Amino acid sequence: MITKFQIKNFKSLAGFSLPPDKDRLGPMVCLVGLNGAGKSTVLQALDFVAHLVTGQPLAWLAKRRWVRDGFVSAFSGVRSNTIEIHIELELPDDVVVWDARYDCDQHRCQKEELVCKSTGDKYLEVEGGTLSVKSVEGEGSKHNYKIPFEYGGSVISQLKTSEIHPIIGDFRTVFTRLRALELLSPSILRSRARGDEQIGYGGENLSVFLESLSDDQREELTQRLQGFYPTMDSWDIETSAAGGWKGIQLQEHYPNEARIGAEHINDGFLRVIAILSQAYTEDRFVLIDEIENGMNPEIVEKLMDFLVELGKQGKQVIVTTHSPLILNYLEDEVAEKAVYLLYRNNLGHTKAVRYFSFPQTRRKLEALGPGEVYADTPVSDLVDSLVREDSEGYGE
Repeated sequence: MITKFQIKNFKSLAGFSLPPDKDRLGPMVCLVGLNGAGKSTVLQALDFVAHLVTGQPLAWLAKRRWVRDGFVSAFSGVRSNTIEIHIELELPDDVVVWDARYDCDQHRCQKEELVCKSTGDKYLEVEGGTLSVKSVEGEGSKHNYKIPFEYGGSVISQLKTSEIHPIIGDFRTVFTRLRALELLSPSILRSRARGDEQIGYGGENLSVFLESLSDDQREELTQRLQGFYPTMDSWDIETSAAGGWKGIQLQEHYPNEARIGAEHINDGFLRVIAILSQAYTEDRFVLIDEIENGMNPEIVEKLMDFLVELGKQGKQVIVTTHSPLILNYLEDEVAEKAVYLLYRNNLGHTKAVRYFSFPQTRRKLEALGPGEVYADTPVSDLVDSLVREDSEGYGE
């Protein structure tokens, strides 16, 4: 689980910290704020970091059709060619801290450290083209080891598992299991697919992933779906004879009801099945943008219950929303720790503050549900007060 995330010079995240205080993130994180506050940017930044650790920054840029000037912050007054990152990650045995400086021209981290937070033991250090790394036995390090190979993102992506400390391998493995569903699109979700079993940003390959589930997983997923859509009897994957393209089909329990092809399945159902599928992946982090899109309130409530349950099962879920209903489905204790208000200060920098750290929202929470507080408190008023307070320093 990511307990702290800081990044500098990524779009409007000129100097961003989540959480903004000395506390730590929990298994459920909900980002709220006005349009353009930077909620989606935070999800993009986390996905970017995962692709650095796995050595794929250029593939990440290509998939999004981004160029350097589109994501490096220009708000500091002088455009920098580096992005600085600080991640605190909870592993089974300890919390490790990764600090990295990514060079946007060379597309790799020119400087990075991986350190045990409690003891200060250094597992890895890169600076000036030299690598110092703890061995697999955990005793001693290879010092002044000139890096003899080219790489993208983090050098961690290229190290042999058999020759490095297990903590380094665990750190890398965790970031291969981040799933960003920030661009879920009904048109993509209902598209036929073949090949890759990994669900993409927009829901690509959903049908291929669903076909890969075991019989027990299929049965459980069917039962979950029937909790959302009681009229659904079953679902299946149809494979075309020409080319092996796969598509989702539904069967409802109305008399004489024919199978429904993916092109006629409603948008909300497609989003629900994509999100529910995360119960059957090895992913450790799930990022979902504007989770309420295409959903009616009853479905949203069940979906939030599901996501909170995922958190209890060891996955970390980070969502953005504009809907008060989303917050109302969180228990008060969860909402107090999980909900963050994002806003832009006078310099255009995105900042975060705990939503229930405001005196007025905290008082209202004693009598109202979290979503009712959100509906009863104009976000623009809170943002105005933050900007007046000092948009550079408040909440840090």
